[in-house]
Amino acid sequence: MDESAGWDEAGCWHPIVEMSDFALKENAVLPFTRPEYLQRIANVKRRMDAAGVDVLLISDPTNMNYLTGYDATSYYVHQMVALALDAEEPLWIGRQMDVACARFTTFLAGDNLRGYPESYIGVPDRHAMELVALELQERGWDQGRIGVEMDAHFFTARCYQELRSHLPDADFVDSTLLVNWVRIVKSPQEIAYMRQAGVIAERAMNVAIDAIEVGSGWRWTPISSPRGATRSCAAIFRTPTSSTLRS
Repeated sequence: MDESAGWDEAGCWHPIVEMSDFALKENAVLPFTRPEYLQRIANVKRRMDAAGVDVLLISDPTNMNYLTGYDATSYYVHQMVALALDAEEPLWIGRQMDVACARFTTFLAGDNLRGYPESYIGVPDRHAMELVALELQERGWDQGRIGVEMDAHFFTARCYQELRSHLPDADFVDSTLLVNWVRIVKSPQEIAYMRQAGVIAERAMNVAIDAIEVGSGWRWTPISSPRGATRSCAAIFRTPTSSTLRS
């Protein structure tokens, strides 16, 4: 075990790289391959470069998921993904207890996962963005033009204020929709998933339509018993075949 893992002087948690790498190799959670995530990152970097953005700070959970795979309902506390033009992988920063989830749901290497302690949550005299600023300073990402998602639901006025205060040499610009425009163009794997979702949705609707009868109201008699419910669920979630996907 790597004895260097733990809290550093800035109060940031540095996870054990070996554990992260092991989790990555055994990970069955990622819906896409590493090359697909890297292609998405390359597409975002092209837009960053065109907009003159050196570092992009992403706080929209859907955009964080798109670029890293991170999948958790942890957005009620501050979390962020930082993407720099000169880095292959983004940097994930969030609550320390969520680092484990980041290991299992992202493709990122262990040294690109950073957690902050509980002492930075719900207190008036310190803020998680202080540690975000420190992480950027460590990597030399604290100057130039930094894009932030000003209209993201979870990027608060306090977040912006803290970043500006602790990164005085940076020029902040609004990059709210930068990643969203990249997401519009779907990859072959995304299209395949969308087709599968369409088949499932169609089957669900067909089960509901077949259950409708005069006077039934909200009581759908075909699925009113456990046996009927089991049959209905089986009909909806039966694995789509290649022929049904093509049709």
